[in-house]
Amino acid sequence: MARTLRTPARGGNRLRGLYGSLRHGWAVQAERWAERRGSEELRAQGSLIHLDLRLIPATLTLWGFTALALNRGTWSVLHPAACVLIGVLGCLAIALLAPRGGADARLAKARGPFLFRLAGQGVLVACVIVAQAVLLCATGVDASRATLHQAQGRSIRLSGVVEQVRPVDPRTTLTVIMLEEVQGRAVRAAVNERVRVYARTTSGKAPQDAKGGSGSRQLPPGTRVTAIGTVEFGEGPFTATARLRGTLFAQNNSSTSGNPGGADPRGILTGLKERLRAHGREVLGADSAAIVLGTAYGDDSLMSATIREEYKLSGLSHLTAVSGANIALMFAAAYHLVLHVRPYRIATGYLHYRSWAERLRRLGELRHGIAGRGGARTRPRRHDGTRHATVTSTDPAPSATLPPLVRRLSLLSVPRRAVVLCGIAAVLAYATLLENEGSVVRSLAMGLLGAYALLRGSGRQSLAALQVTVLACLLLAPHRALDAGFALSVTATAALILLGPPLARLFMRALPGFWAHALATPIVASLWCTPLILAMSGKVPLYAVPANLAAAPLAPVSMLAGLAALGFLATGMTPLADLCLRVGGLAAAGIEHIAVTAAQAPGNPWEPGNNLPAVLLSIAVVAGLSALLWWADARRYRTVTHRRYLRVVARSTGTRGAGGNITGRKEATGAERL
Repeated sequence: MARTLRTPARGGNRLRGLYGSLRHGWAVQAERWAERRGSEELRAQGSLIHLDLRLIPATLTLWGFTALALNRGTWSVLHPAACVLIGVLGCLAIALLAPRGGADARLAKARGPFLFRLAGQGVLVACVIVAQAVLLCATGVDASRATLHQAQGRSIRLSGVVEQVRPVDPRTTLTVIMLEEVQGRAVRAAVNERVRVYARTTSGKAPQDAKGGSGSRQLPPGTRVTAIGTVEFGEGPFTATARLRGTLFAQNNSSTSGNPGGADPRGILTGLKERLRAHGREVLGADSAAIVLGTAYGDDSLMSATIREEYKLSGLSHLTAVSGANIALMFAAAYHLVLHVRPYRIATGYLHYRSWAERLRRLGELRHGIAGRGGARTRPRRHDGTRHATVTSTDPAPSATLPPLVRRLSLLSVPRRAVVLCGIAAVLAYATLLENEGSVVRSLAMGLLGAYALLRGSGRQSLAALQVTVLACLLLAPHRALDAGFALSVTATAALILLGPPLARLFMRALPGFWAHALATPIVASLWCTPLILAMSGKVPLYAVPANLAAAPLAPVSMLAGLAALGFLATGMTPLADLCLRVGGLAAAGIEHIAVTAAQAPGNPWEPGNNLPAVLLSIAVVAGLSALLWWADARRYRTVTHRRYLRVVARSTGTRGAGGNITGRKEATGAERL
């Protein structure tokens, strides 16, 4: 009976001990997780503290002025803008120079710095607007745009140079022409404007003209052409370039290539892309190959119209447009690859090589010794009766000393600037594969500014880099103000900078840092891009956030596989290119399944229309939600900072109380002091 009573007691003690150890381990892990979350939350507060908002008024004003100037004329927009700016600056000057005295002296002294900053912003805005007006008139953009608006809808004759030729879908080819002259019944002038020509193809062969008439061969970039047709500007807020409906004719001796005696690098790269496009279509099919090549370098011309519409309805159409994620991935890959190159590993590899070479040499001598004894495998006996192999060698023992060259290489160190420059070189090499699109230009400019900040060691200034990038792009290429891709890219980036960290900090209360940022990124990007998408299409994808979360881990795999396939195909390694394409095809199949499922989900898409009241209502809702998130984050920030202050004060007072003080009295705690 005693034995039967002791056994459960021992089992219970073991269970209690196991439960106590598990509870202790769980408490330790929970404390570490809380500390890690607190450090991540404080690290994320840096993005809130270091926001530089000084260029936002100038950037937004320049964007609006450029868009209005391209549509209505520079001088018709500059006159009212100048009147408004002169009035505002005059009011600020009067407020600054007003006499200060009496009871309002303290109030005037307090608002003086604010008025000075406001006056500085007004002067900066005026300088930017005047500079843009001068550039539009000096480069001929204003006169060219006015000429095309005057000739809109009329039959005219245009002369220019082919700037870009690329397929849009399996049956359409886009040709971008840089115009030089426009001739018509009432119009004849030199212009400096781009037009787009969409040509239909039959059975994947020669493209047809825009009217569907006789076929013509595809014109390479640099060819001088003459076009006869009508020029049209699309409806809506984003009409960056005009569209030509007509027929193209190549002029005699029309090549303007800068390398007539040798091969054109652009032609070689275009031919390599066409080879990969055809090879990917044979290996994977049209839609999967379009996803692989689109995520790699933005070539989605193999995608059918049905799949393209499903990607738009699911909110995944941005995957086939090169953006900041592609640039960041290329820079990070090159940066970490060079960063992990340790010169001392050269010496380690050399010593491993010497060790394995010595082992192989001894093994060879052992085999030769056995063969010399007639193939006998018996080994001579030691004095204690055991067998051993006797190997006689006249070579000295391998020395641990290194050769001079290996020693010098092992003592080298890779400086940080060299690592950053390698990342920049990788991004510039990747940029040669990309087209001149708005999102590509914005991503490259911001990436280069970020790399320059790394070289200087000035830290992360993402918002300032975005503002400088937008200002430079609008001043150097005014047509970006009416580019839908550029607007979406800038809006999504601004959302990630301004609204992403606050939402991620709120999610950190219940989620780890990685999952908080992964969940906040598609939410804020979709939220801020909703008014633009509504203005362009009148439809809002309802399942964009879960679709982007599901497709996020698959897009980098597809991108890297497509780039690797391009490299292997360029070097003639077709089997390896096939392998990379099939690996990328698996990721593309997953992305396609996600897109189709989200596009066909119930209630998708929501179609309120692209009328002005709907757009304004969406802007108001987005602004209200953003303000609510900022308020919640600021409230959370004050609470966390106050708690940490109390903890530090209590810890410091407790330490002094334990050690004793001079007076011998008990010091008050932090809570009592407050």
